[in-house]
Amino acid sequence: MPRRWIISFLLIVAFVVGAPRLAVELKAGCALPEHPAAGALEEKQARKWWRWDLCQAEIGLTDKQSDKLEGIFQSLLPDLHRLKEDLDQRETHLSTLLVEGTKEAKVREAIDHVEESRSELGRTRALMLYRMYKVLSPDQRRKLKAFWERREKEQESSQDPPSARRQL
Repeated sequence: MPRRWIISFLLIVAFVVGAPRLAVELKAGCALPEHPAAGALEEKQARKWWRWDLCQAEIGLTDKQSDKLEGIFQSLLPDLHRLKEDLDQRETHLSTLLVEGTKEAKVREAIDHVEESRSELGRTRALMLYRMYKVLSPDQRRKLKAFWERREKEQESSQDPPSARRQL
């Protein structure tokens, strides 16, 4: 097998496995992460919107609601950590198989395991979001959505377009 083909294949696999994580990490900010791999599983890295004064004031979040949201987050955090570690291990195993040039059947099996782990992590995160949104009133959910949409637009508009950057 030509070396160029192997290198191309590995780059494609790395992109497929890593692109969703990168996209989410770039977008994560302080909103709820779009994907669990965003790094918001780490409490120190997570910017909890329900504890952020600006967001609390804008959506009219009470201290009681904030405490309930924190409880939901804390109750699922161990599961999210465990599932994220499992996903990382399975992705590492898959990468190893790809580098070693393992037979396709083994690679397919490893891909299935990675996707099962990713799916379970996504389901757990979605359950957490569902429980959190149940704490909010319909009006608060609408305000929260508008809040994040506005913040996203502000962040996009604050970044210089590539053509406006200085040429060195």
